[in-house]
Amino acid sequence: MIETPCGTRKVKRKTMKSKILRYDILTWAAFGLTLIILILSAVFSYHNFKQLQEKDALVDDAHGMLDGLDSLLADLDVSVGAERAYLLTGNQAYFSSYESATQRIDADLDTLTAFASEDPERLRGLSELRPLVTERLAGLGNGIAAREEASSIVIPDALQTGAGEAVTSRIVSLAGAMRQSEVANLATREAAAAGSYAKLATTIASVTLLDLLLLFATVYFFYRYERQNAALARDKDEFIGRASHELKSPLTTQTLYLHMLQRFALQKNDVDLAVIIGKIQEHTTDLTNLVTDLLDLSRMQLGTFDIHRKEDVDLDGIVHDILDGLQAIYLNRAFLLHGEITCCVPGDPERIGQAITNILMNAVKYSPADQPVEVDLREVGDEVLVSVRDHGIGIDSTHHVSIFKRFYRVSGISEETFPGLGIGLYISSKVIERHGGRITVESAPGKGSEFTVALPAA
Repeated sequence: MIETPCGTRKVKRKTMKSKILRYDILTWAAFGLTLIILILSAVFSYHNFKQLQEKDALVDDAHGMLDGLDSLLADLDVSVGAERAYLLTGNQAYFSSYESATQRIDADLDTLTAFASEDPERLRGLSELRPLVTERLAGLGNGIAAREEASSIVIPDALQTGAGEAVTSRIVSLAGAMRQSEVANLATREAAAAGSYAKLATTIASVTLLDLLLLFATVYFFYRYERQNAALARDKDEFIGRASHELKSPLTTQTLYLHMLQRFALQKNDVDLAVIIGKIQEHTTDLTNLVTDLLDLSRMQLGTFDIHRKEDVDLDGIVHDILDGLQAIYLNRAFLLHGEITCCVPGDPERIGQAITNILMNAVKYSPADQPVEVDLREVGDEVLVSVRDHGIGIDSTHHVSIFKRFYRVSGISEETFPGLGIGLYISSKVIERHGGRITVESAPGKGSEFTVALPAA
């Protein structure tokens, strides 16, 4: 049987449709899993965070009880000493010290009562402790009264017989037993809180890593889908736009929870957990930027990428805001700002900020973490210039034009170690071009790169 050209085309078309269907299914499956995991991670993170707050509250409760017991014993010791000194000297300064200490003892007992209100064991201990304290204070008061009545040195019967010391010993013994119980409770609660910290950090790290892998799998299937059938490119771009839009909401939620958790860790002086969360924030930011770039690329292909030109855009303020946001994420990275721009530029502040952010993110990605990223602001004639300089791997001059093309990535061993799709600079160049500006690059291998954005002044 002779196969005709028409038959060959039918076979190829059938094979192509089969591949397209396979990639379509894989893409939706990866997207669905990513979305489900993001939603579940947000739910679990919130649940674990609430549990962590409850356990930290228990730790604070135990600390409060211990502090109350220590304060009570200290104030009781001060009141006994001040009473004896007053009895022997009649000095009013000792009497004032005695009165202040007894007032603090009343406040200490009220504090302990508040902490013990929902704990039967604490209430039992406090019910034995309070009468003893009251008895001891009454004895001290009797001595003070006798001294004031006699107007001379008086040694109360309780002091002569040692009855007051016996009551004090019982108070110290009972408070010590209560304190030992609270120390044991504190150790148990701190261990539980530490376990919750570790569990929450491990859960977020694992889920974020899995989300990254699934998202990159989704992007890969998108890319294969486009290569298999250029005729379906428009449908593919529409789907990317929908998927990216849907992914941004759970990503934003996850970013808020990470920021809240990092602030909570810093408040608790848990530096190790704060560093772990900071790393997760960096990857989440990369993921969010990737989703945003995919969404904008889709809009460009579909012709729906709009620039809302506005007058008097404060470019100096935009750059400051971007650097503040990046510094909050990349805590160990130095961002150096030189110069200023006093005039405004006409354009869309959101899109201009997006273009500058993409260039800054590339500078962070392709340079060592211990090297600063420098930003220069200046006005030259009727233009304003924003230059971003890094001290990274650099770019050979043969690639200076091509790096602004869609999906273009510089080939080489050093460049292949950095993830990316090659769309950030493409989007940035299109945004700046639509504002009547340009982006230039000066770079050489091993000497870093300097990207300059030039925009017309208003």
